[in-house]
Amino acid sequence: MTSAAPSTDFALLLHDYFCQRLLAQRNASPRTIASYRDTFRLLLRHVHEHTRTPPAALTLADACPDNNVRAGDGYVLIDFEEAEWRPIAWDVSYLTVPWPSCWCSFLLPADVTRQALARYRATIAGRLPYVDTPAFDHDVALATTGWGFVSVSWFLGAALGKDRPLHQLAADLPTRRAVILHRLDDARNATALPVLAEFAARLRAELVLRWGEVPLEPAPAFRPAAGASRPAG
Repeated sequence: MTSAAPSTDFALLLHDYFCQRLLAQRNASPRTIASYRDTFRLLLRHVHEHTRTPPAALTLADACPDNNVRAGDGYVLIDFEEAEWRPIAWDVSYLTVPWPSCWCSFLLPADVTRQALARYRATIAGRLPYVDTPAFDHDVALATTGWGFVSVSWFLGAALGKDRPLHQLAADLPTRRAVILHRLDDARNATALPVLAEFAARLRAELVLRWGEVPLEPAPAFRPAAGASRPAG
């Protein structure tokens, strides 16, 4: 019986080093582990400053609202089956797309997105100054555009047939066509990648000729209450 080959995945090795080897095999104290952790953070910052690559992190890569559970005075992310090491802009763009890999990817009001991004910056800027720079805004915009094309690759085949909700769990969910058109609309307005913006515009125009406009509905929490009067104007 042959043994499994040792893992070469950096994120798994890093997790093993901090959570198993230092703690169990080396009997390191919590202070020692914290010191090593902080040194590693400084190394990552140094690498970023000298290579100009965007900061990355080990993330669950599927930060959907339903992948959170309430714990005390906050929330804890769960469901790490898609976890990977990647630039943090891919995760932050879950607020700007929004929720690209989630069945509940309803539209968020622009002011809610701005508030959420501001809260993210305020929480992490002390440890990662990058999030308060134009480079961060640029990278999040690129990731938002990227998700538009990823979504097309996921949903277009089925959407060319009959339009259906993203999940059969409930009837009142975004449809594939609504999601595709919304994300291509963001992509066609992207300024960082003019060639992709032009392609997104042409593809969206062709799909609108087939389907008509299919609006993405706001999340239920942000819809007017039934029977509520709308302000004039």
